Amino acid sequence: LVDPGNSRIYALEAHGGADADPLPTDALVPGWPFHTGMLLTETLPIVGEGTAGPPVIGPVDCPSGGAGVKVGTATAAGPAYVLNGDGTSCYGASAGAANGLAADFGGAHATDSPLIPALGNPAFGAAGGASADAPAFVMGAIGLFKALDLQLVDYQSGQDLLGVWNPASGQFRSGFPATVNDLQLLTGPAVADIDGDQGEEVLTGSSSQDLVAYGADGTPASGWPKLTTDWTVATPLIGSFGTDDTDQGAGKVVVGITRSGYIHAYSTGAPACSPSSSPRLKMVENTSPKSPPKRPPWPANGFGPPWPALPNMPPPLSYASRFSGSERVS
Repeated sequence: LVDPGNSRIYALEAHGGADADPLPTDALVPGWPFHTGMLLTETLPIVGEGTAGPPVIGPVDCPSGGAGVKVGTATAAGPAYVLNGDGTSCYGASAGAANGLAADFGGAHATDSPLIPALGNPAFGAAGGASADAPAFVMGAIGLFKALDLQLVDYQSGQDLLGVWNPASGQFRSGFPATVNDLQLLTGPAVADIDGDQGEEVLTGSSSQDLVAYGADGTPASGWPKLTTDWTVATPLIGSFGTDDTDQGAGKVVVGITRSGYIHAYSTGAPACSPSSSPRLKMVENTSPKSPPKRPPWPANGFGPPWPALPNMPPPLSYASRFSGSERVS
């Protein structure tokens, strides 16, 4: 029933390798790759193998490793980890194996313990009462009996879950995990204010027609969930739609897309410029008054023509974060 194994998370130096050798040894940041644990090496064929979602980067004050930029990650079915820049776990190690985020929980609605992060994309965001400066770690998951559903005939009364952790302690935030009606496959959580009240909600789509939103206490946001008619295949997009953010009365809209290609847009009670902490990409700009930022030319690598030379254009969004230089995590 259990087929354990490991995947890998790599951190590469900004300069890449120092020679023409295609093996990446000299391009790796010391301490990497990190071996992520897997409970099931093939949760689903092809799409449920290895590391299902990209790692995320955010600020965490770790019990082991201190405060700074950290990496959050998990495999298609295994523990979730928050990692230091040197490739060690924020929660130390036991018997030579890195410790992950908490898996055991007790609750009135979510009962399928322990929890197993699975299949979707992780996020750092101000969910569960956290703040953008000290964000929660958020990821879709399954319970133990749901994992057995994937391995055995008949239904084992399992639950699909949405985990929200306090990465500073490694424990679940109060009110979480919350229940979801199916797997969160190929999608991930978005975290933003959608009701106009204090705090942010966490939203995620499922493989069974639901787009859900939960407040800081883990209860459904007013007016949610939404029926999407099909499997959600992308992280919900939240922002103004058809207006400028600065327009009077401009508000946020939640946009979701399904496997059948339907795009749904749902109005919210939140102003366009109210907080939204995830997805959140850092845009690095040249702030010199003598040199306005310009979009750099497209790399001459065959992937497309050069960008036109437009003035005052910001550079592309960057997924890179700084450990000791400008390393990339993949």
